[in-house]
Amino acid sequence: MIWLFASLLGGAQAQQNIPQDLLDLRAKSLASGASVIERQKICESLVPAANSRLPAQDSWRLRVALDCANTDATAGELGRSIQKLDALLKEIRSLDAHPAMEIIAMKYRATALANSGLRVEGVKELEKTLELANQRFGVNSAHSQDVGMRLCGAYQNANRYDDAIILCGQIAKQRASSLQGDFIRANANRYAGSSFVRRNNDTDVARGLELLKSAAAELSAANGEINVHTLQTRREYAYGLLRNKQYDQAHDAVRLVREGFVRLYGERHDEVTNSDALLRVILIERGNYTAALLMKDGASKASADASAIGVPSPMSPTSPISQLSRDLVVAITLLNLQKNDEALPALQAWADGIETLRNETTLDAVTMAQFAQEWHSGYQYLAIANHRKGFVRQALVSLELAKARSLNTSMEEMDRLRSLPKTEQALALDQVRQAALQRQRQRLATPGSPLSLEASRLATQLEDQFAQRLARGAASSSRARISGEVVDADVARLAGQLNEDEAYLSLGYGLSKSETVMPLLLRRNRTYAPSRPLVVMRNLDRTIYAMRMLTQHGTTGLQKMGKKLVAKLPEGFDVVDVSASEPRVDDARVVVEYLSGKLLQPFRNELKGIRRLIVSPDGPTWLIPFDLLELDGQPLFKSVTVSYAPSVSVLNVQYERLVAHRQGGASARLLTVGGAHYQNTVQLMPGSPIYLNRVKGVGTPSPFDLAVLADATSGPEFFGHLMGMVRGVPDLPGSLQEVRLIGRQFQSANVLALTESSATEKQVDALVSADLLGQYDYIHFATHGIAQTRRPLMSALVLGLEDRGGKYDGYISAQEISSWNLQAKVVVLSACDSAMGVTVGGEGILGLPHAFLVAGAATTIQTLWAIPDMETAGWMASLYQRMLGGDKPSNALAWVKQKIASEQKWIPRYELPTPWAAFAVYGW
Repeated sequence: MIWLFASLLGGAQAQQNIPQDLLDLRAKSLASGASVIERQKICESLVPAANSRLPAQDSWRLRVALDCANTDATAGELGRSIQKLDALLKEIRSLDAHPAMEIIAMKYRATALANSGLRVEGVKELEKTLELANQRFGVNSAHSQDVGMRLCGAYQNANRYDDAIILCGQIAKQRASSLQGDFIRANANRYAGSSFVRRNNDTDVARGLELLKSAAAELSAANGEINVHTLQTRREYAYGLLRNKQYDQAHDAVRLVREGFVRLYGERHDEVTNSDALLRVILIERGNYTAALLMKDGASKASADASAIGVPSPMSPTSPISQLSRDLVVAITLLNLQKNDEALPALQAWADGIETLRNETTLDAVTMAQFAQEWHSGYQYLAIANHRKGFVRQALVSLELAKARSLNTSMEEMDRLRSLPKTEQALALDQVRQAALQRQRQRLATPGSPLSLEASRLATQLEDQFAQRLARGAASSSRARISGEVVDADVARLAGQLNEDEAYLSLGYGLSKSETVMPLLLRRNRTYAPSRPLVVMRNLDRTIYAMRMLTQHGTTGLQKMGKKLVAKLPEGFDVVDVSASEPRVDDARVVVEYLSGKLLQPFRNELKGIRRLIVSPDGPTWLIPFDLLELDGQPLFKSVTVSYAPSVSVLNVQYERLVAHRQGGASARLLTVGGAHYQNTVQLMPGSPIYLNRVKGVGTPSPFDLAVLADATSGPEFFGHLMGMVRGVPDLPGSLQEVRLIGRQFQSANVLALTESSATEKQVDALVSADLLGQYDYIHFATHGIAQTRRPLMSALVLGLEDRGGKYDGYISAQEISSWNLQAKVVVLSACDSAMGVTVGGEGILGLPHAFLVAGAATTIQTLWAIPDMETAGWMASLYQRMLGGDKPSNALAWVKQKIASEQKWIPRYELPTPWAAFAVYGW
């Protein structure tokens, strides 16, 4: 950026000792009309001349060398660019150079890393660079703003859309005036708009289109229409139109963008190829499969011409990610054209490429889950291709390859940790816990702020140390590198474990504009599929919402609440929350019959006589209480034990843990937490992950809470507004009775009950710090629970707060729980909404159950919605009675549900609530 260069060197005064011919060359390289190839040619002369004629520590010389190295990255030659920047960084640090030079070199290098496909590494490097820029020049400096802008883009590319939106919003507000401020604001709106579009719900897409349109207009006014920033923004706008299903407008918009890039760079440039890729996707969405396939040759030629490029970028034709994206588009096109013989090997080659990329990349849990979601649909297309060729078993393997990858990897990693010697294990666990604490602080703080950056740096350092310790001390797991062969072996293993009256139902969700489900059924040594691979389920989200409302409140409760649910549409049934009529019993039956017919009816014959059904949902189907669905007119729970599993691979790990744990009975050890005193614990605001210690009705935040609030708010008046919304968390008197009833079924010496004033985070943390949680076979939480949909690792169990020192906030997050060392046979989360979190395609629901499985639990029991405080005590006592008597957790819960339904004379008409259906078992 010219303005940044001038600002750095003090304008003309800094250039007074530079030879005029060098200044002229520099001006040519910065000219807005110069192509990237022309700039590279100028740099070939300019850099050697500047090096030979100017002092080594001269800032002008160094800046020229840095910008020319960055020009290589712009041209797609990222490997060459990174090599030059590494050498320049080493040189700058050895010289008494201007302090900005290191910042510029670091930001260029980090951006190149992020664009090379190493998205996580690029984000980390940019966060380090921003932290250093803030320290040296201040948060509002041009250097910090430019690095922050690049970090916005890196967050977006890493699928961290919330972080991108927040950081971009801050940058846009901070630089609201002057020429450079206008440029920054426009680019901030561009990245924020792109992130909104990629959230992919109607409201966010509309907001994103609005921001992108505004940003494109500003950039065009400032830089002209044929400018890389303007054109990239207009292409993002076209992508938003595609997401908004405005296919004709998207097609016209991207064609204009392509023409602009051709004028700027010529036909064979990465920006042109990326525009072509978007055109192909639009053609596929419009159903023009032949036209899309005809574009394949042009893309391949562009890739061949760029084969000499070093480390590629997603914006480059030879980037692994970009190339795989194009390969997937071509394969899907072949599949849509019914060219199955060509589509299957093309999709298999794509999947092999993804597995190689995935196994060679180090990602944190959330980023890995987002990465899996990004490629989720490709595996489903592979499953469809196998189905069409009659390879039903391979279709199931393909579907399972897309499921719970981050969870499975994290579970395997924690199991490997337990193979370390005790001393090493303790050190490694401490590193995991400290890293989890820093990640929690990072997620609470504002993205890009000093607090967030410092927490990220410390977390990365601890995570690297943990990885090194694990690599040194534990043998590499044979399952660590997931592949088709590993998942195929897992499917075979489960098929052998299933009894003749047991089945595993795997669901895939998300193809054809998210209105289809792909069901596959595994019985003992046999796999089944419907005649057509996809089951159309229009308005599935709203249908599931209706069922959840009916089971929580019943039709009578909905009438009292003024809720209106049912409307008829051409599909035969749709559910909305507005209608001209009150909810009717017959309408309630339609909801259940519709879901049952779509998800179970395709396997009516294959499901006859089963006694156990393990369901592996996907997408919103995770929110369905399957044991209320019907087979041959009868609810499943009356004769079938229903449980859930994130994937076949995770289910096998859970089985290994279950058989390795001590059996139940009198010798079993129990930890219960319940009956907490909540009067002193207050929630900062509805949905806030911050809890404060209240003294005489006034919020008294801890120093850490104050740091987070100061970092996350724009002024004292906003803090006052938040404090005004403080509200207490009500006590749960039934939870004390619940844990007492459970405890009486164990030998008193084998029970640790944290109740009343002891039911605090401080007491639980003492057990964690002493590594004592691993001695309990059963762990039971009867507390409040909070689900965070935006930041799933901040979902939490809420305990009492008796600590006046400010160290504990009473809030135990999923992030913290995932670092615990458990060996529990069963963890019960008897809290409202404890199964909830954010649903990620292929990964399931990220939240509390996820965290407990990572921590080492074999089985978890949790709730899909709110549960009644007093009635739950008796239900849980019956559950433990059955488990201690030898029942598997899923069998025990099924027995309890049957008992409750019998006592209540329940019939499937849904006039009354069905709260006991909220409980669900993950595992056996």
